Amino acid sequence: MPSLRSIVYVSSSVIPFSTSDLEDLLLKAKAFNSKHSITGALFYKDGNFIQCIEGPPAEMVLTYDRILKDKRHKGIIQLINLPIPFRAFKSWEMAFVRIGPNRSQELTNALSRTSPNATNKTHPSLVLMNSFISTL
Repeated sequence: MPSLRSIVYVSSSVIPFSTSDLEDLLLKAKAFNSKHSITGALFYKDGNFIQCIEGPPAEMVLTYDRILKDKRHKGIIQLINLPIPFRAFKSWEMAFVRIGPNRSQELTNALSRTSPNATNKTHPSLVLMNSFISTL
């Protein structure tokens, strides 16, 4: 059984998130993720999320179930759920980028700080995240 899995999903917030709402979400996510060996990145723009989480398979089931039950968002669409050989976001319990009107460069910069083993062309989650960036 693979030792790591990656899930990438998109969703929409039920109500717009304020800065303090996002800070609270991130604080809780980082604490949970730290306890469960989960790493990843969350991008938010105009009420929409794209998130990549990665970690041990059993912990991923627990984490994704928690995400599915969260009433603050809806329309969850899982884009990737697959085994990975290494983490793309090795040192981030939860990286976050709030995307403004012209901030796709910030996303590109965030993805460039991933694991040294991960490249935007070889890691499936990063390929998908980069594809998302190109649509902004």
